Amino acid sequence: SKHRNLKRLVDLAQPYKGLLFDAVLSMLVLSALNLVSPIPMKILIDNAIPEGNLGLLGAVVIGLLCLNLFRQGVSYLNSYTISYVGSRLVFDMRRKLFQHLQRLSLSFYDSRRSGEIVSRLLSDVYSVQTLITGSALSLLVNVFMFVSILIIVFLMHWKLALVSIAIFPLHILTYFFYNKRVTTSSRRASQKSCEIWGSAQEAIGGAKLVKSFTAEVREGKDFVHETKESFGLNLDLTVLSMQWNRTANILAAVGTLVVLWYGGLLVMRKEMQLGTFLAFNAYVGMLYGPVMQLISMVGQVLPALVGVERVFEILDMIPEVQEAPEPIVLTDMKGEVEFKNVSFSYSEDEEVL
Repeated sequence: SKHRNLKRLVDLAQPYKGLLFDAVLSMLVLSALNLVSPIPMKILIDNAIPEGNLGLLGAVVIGLLCLNLFRQGVSYLNSYTISYVGSRLVFDMRRKLFQHLQRLSLSFYDSRRSGEIVSRLLSDVYSVQTLITGSALSLLVNVFMFVSILIIVFLMHWKLALVSIAIFPLHILTYFFYNKRVTTSSRRASQKSCEIWGSAQEAIGGAKLVKSFTAEVREGKDFVHETKESFGLNLDLTVLSMQWNRTANILAAVGTLVVLWYGGLLVMRKEMQLGTFLAFNAYVGMLYGPVMQLISMVGQVLPALVGVERVFEILDMIPEVQEAPEPIVLTDMKGEVEFKNVSFSYSEDEEVL
């Protein structure tokens, strides 16, 4: 199940929990810096400029410069840490999967194309990096940003805040509408991609055999047919994701326009200062940001979950021939070995020896 696979991913990331904590902390610092960014503009419009206060104007400008320099430094450290941990996770998972493949019985390889196995080893393993260093960290930060901004806008003007979040139930409905469709489409596209890997691996690896039977045209037609199917499946997935994102963008735009209309009325009625309204509008834009990123992240997480599922599917396979925990070590031996009534087969209904 998805929950079981996610738990196994968490266990896989345990050796790097210190670095992951640093990454989360730096992302929260960046989020906090973004939260205070509209405040200087409010001070400029409501205080410094109307009062002609040059000292306050200079202090705000210098503060913005220092804030930006600090943000760039934290962002660099955050990007490096995430990149390092992600690469190490891919290395660990790929090594674990390869070692397990070495222990699996020959019947496993008889029932699968080599290209499909290589696809899981090289391509699907990257899903681990996507989920842990990408989606999981982004989820924490976006939830933090959403809750923090929600508190800020309610403290600034609770009526306008209620107007700004009135559109959110529609986002929830779009999630339930698209979630299952995107998951199914991702699974089909991933499976077809593996089949193409298998066809290419067999055709290239057996090039001499293909040429000896003059089967180039047939192999080419088969490959083109599978590639066209893959193109169609990937296009379907892209269209679904685009429809989801466009729907979310339209909802966010409608919410922003409603806030502009009602907020403009409040300013005209002198119930809200212009600087406060501009800062509020900036926070609303930031409020929709985490929502849009969460929706976009779901479009990345669902294919990644399919990839992780395919990796763990192999890791969960048990070799038919189990190695003894304490095998007998053969010393130098002399003598004869005689075989009587010995047979061997890869499958039960067809003997090889």
